[in-house]
Amino acid sequence: MFKKGELLKRKIRRYAVPAVAVVVLAAVTIVFCAAVSGETVYVYDDNFVTTLKTSKLTVGEALEEAEIITGEFDAVHPSADTPIEAEMEIRITRAIPVSLIEGETVREVYTLSGTVGEVLSEQGITCGAYDGVVPAPETAVTRGMEIEVRRNKQLEYFGDGGNLTVNTQAGTVREMLEGLGVTVGDSDFTEPAMDTVIENGMTVRLVRVTTKTVTESVSIGYDIEEKSTSSLTKGTTRVAQEGKNGVQTDTYTVVFHDGVEVSKEKVSSEVTRKPVNKIVEKGTAAKKASSNKSSSATSSGYSSGSGTVTTAKGENFSYKKKLVCTATAYDLSYESCGKNPGDPYYGITASGMKAGPGVIAVDPSVIPLGTRLYVEAADGSWAYGYCVAGDTGSGIYGNRVDLFFNTRQEVRNFGRRTVNVYVL
Repeated sequence: MFKKGELLKRKIRRYAVPAVAVVVLAAVTIVFCAAVSGETVYVYDDNFVTTLKTSKLTVGEALEEAEIITGEFDAVHPSADTPIEAEMEIRITRAIPVSLIEGETVREVYTLSGTVGEVLSEQGITCGAYDGVVPAPETAVTRGMEIEVRRNKQLEYFGDGGNLTVNTQAGTVREMLEGLGVTVGDSDFTEPAMDTVIENGMTVRLVRVTTKTVTESVSIGYDIEEKSTSSLTKGTTRVAQEGKNGVQTDTYTVVFHDGVEVSKEKVSSEVTRKPVNKIVEKGTAAKKASSNKSSSATSSGYSSGSGTVTTAKGENFSYKKKLVCTATAYDLSYESCGKNPGDPYYGITASGMKAGPGVIAVDPSVIPLGTRLYVEAADGSWAYGYCVAGDTGSGIYGNRVDLFFNTRQEVRNFGRRTVNVYVL
């Protein structure tokens, strides 16, 4: 038989164990039922839709349970601490990575904005009136896009004879000129160089380069040849042939910068007219004995002694000698002197005097150079007047003189005449 207290304890143990088991089973059942009976939600992750059965209390817990990870810059709507509701729609907007370029600075950012302009606003970037953005502000944002903010730079541009104040977003001098529509030739160049990075306040100069081929004529001096002749007495000379300068044509390549010559290089040289040597004859014959003929005109044309004469102009003067000569005329034309303007010694006589009215050519063996003379017609009908023996000529020998006139027509009109030449 059991004691009174012991029987009571046995009864408690007998019924307590089953009761605990019932309680535990009930709790497990409740948890299981809760899991099975969780709320249905829909997760929109960009272009993907996921249906979840969850018993979690908040949006954040539900996403974590479904192992849906969101980044720091991603957006979740409704927010992560929002309580779960049946048939709830959870939308995840993923942030897009883009590169922001501003000058030499490049930043990688994540954005939820839809357009380039919105990204700039989101990042606190403002643009001035002359600043530019590439791509345009209304362009839709795409993953990995490069957004460049091109700040305006103001510079002074000099080119083609003018200058401009230019506002530009170009990165280099080349891009700036392209933006202005300026064509740069293969030989043209800029200061600074075309690939120089544009800086605010700089000066850019375009230099146009042109090359021309030019020719120049250079005078070639003639030589003087001396020849002996028995037709002249010793100590006398005469010009048998006047010298003529030759012509050399030089060809140059000339380079101009904006019309200003900067270099000149000779590329060829050609003698286009050979010089003609001057030939001077030197006498070798013995001098003849002097003649004692009468004072009347001799065969040599002299009259003996001095005298006084009244000229065709009514002037009286004394003379030392008188010669009857054949006179011709010359001027400064090429036909007369064999030289052109610009040739060395053009207009310079054999005595070194400058050719002009009153300078006549003589045979120095008859009338020494420098002698003062008076010339008039043999019949006294006209007078050349006072003059000086200052030149010689290949055809002027013996009693012959060549009178200077200013024009070719006067030379033609004069022709050939007999004159009295008075040595003063």
